[in-house]
Amino acid sequence: MALVAFCCIAIIMTGIAGYTGVKAVGNIATCPVTMGLAGSSLKEYAKETGSFPSAETWQEDIASYYNKRADKIRGEMEDAGPFKSIIQVQDIANALTCNKQNPTTGIYFNAELAGKKWEDYKDKTDMVLLFEDKGSDKNGARVFKKRTGDSDATVFGEKRPWFEFTLGEEFDSMNQGTIKVNTGSSDDEEPASDEEKSDSEEGTDKAETESV
Repeated sequence: MALVAFCCIAIIMTGIAGYTGVKAVGNIATCPVTMGLAGSSLKEYAKETGSFPSAETWQEDIASYYNKRADKIRGEMEDAGPFKSIIQVQDIANALTCNKQNPTTGIYFNAELAGKKWEDYKDKTDMVLLFEDKGSDKNGARVFKKRTGDSDATVFGEKRPWFEFTLGEEFDSMNQGTIKVNTGSSDDEEPASDEEKSDSEEGTDKAETESV
């Protein structure tokens, strides 16, 4: 996994030449921003009511929480100058999309959590709450399955990672918040043992000695 820092979005934008490039990044940034808002709203709902919402009505159930957060983000974007219209805060009353075409992808609620008690899951910080998947449905809900490799969506002709939001993440402001992306790298690889580290260091020392 890797992290995307929301506070870096504006910096990324200003480093890209041309409006087309900026717009492309803005379109992609809209997905994690929307996912961050929805994910944090789902957590707030679960904390207040004691359980996660139904898979069939989760967008309606979190609407008041989401809209409060969305209004705050829209206010922050008013100070973004020419970039304020680039990142769109999506309407919770509609299907939440990530990639609009070729392929179409949307934001899905992990159905495994639907109706479950917050107390039973609050400490499972690595559990995926929302994730990007092929399709785009209002109240989209599917059981999350770990993916390897990148999505079929592209940025500047290159495939980009899948977006995911876990129970350990929070998004309250464009200036503060992170979201995980599935980069396709293996998080399950065992860390190098002390012996392997020692062998590697010896090899490096030997190479440096031979080069002198």
